[in-house]
Amino acid sequence: MSSAATLLSASVEARKRGVEMRKSAILMAVAAGLLLLACGAAGPRATVEKMVTAFKAGDGSGMVSCMHPEALVELDQTVAEIKENPEESAAFLGIMGVEATAEEISALDAGSFMTLMMKAPMFAEELGSFEFTVSAERIEGETAFVELTVNGEATEVKLVKYEGRWVFDPEGDFDLMDF
Repeated sequence: MSSAATLLSASVEARKRGVEMRKSAILMAVAAGLLLLACGAAGPRATVEKMVTAFKAGDGSGMVSCMHPEALVELDQTVAEIKENPEESAAFLGIMGVEATAEEISALDAGSFMTLMMKAPMFAEELGSFEFTVSAERIEGETAFVELTVNGEATEVKLVKYEGRWVFDPEGDFDLMDF
């Protein structure tokens, strides 16, 4: 093999590894965002109901607007990385079935990124399969617990009061991807 062919082959392999790393970062950001969603509503139960509504609607901006700021740090970092090379990111998203121009990538924020990613066929298919039931709430000072059943499996979601509104505890163990 000529040195040019070897160099080209190495370049192709490096690009594939870069795309795979970017793909992993995007998927982890989406998963993290979906795991830590919450909306500050009148009470803990209303917060969970609002989150479920935004999730079902694929409304990333609605979900992100309700997240605890600590939960947004990693997502914001991922969006910043994606915006560093908008052409490449747009091409990668196209592979995932999501149409976005380099200009649209450059204008992303955490909410619009989540909305865009929830349109990906692999996520859109999953969105329709989730069935939610929100039931009992228990408030203990600045902490609350709400029973949420997802696809027949009940779990207790922990929320905290942040700046006068209820949000999912950013350190809680609620993991939507477990369902």
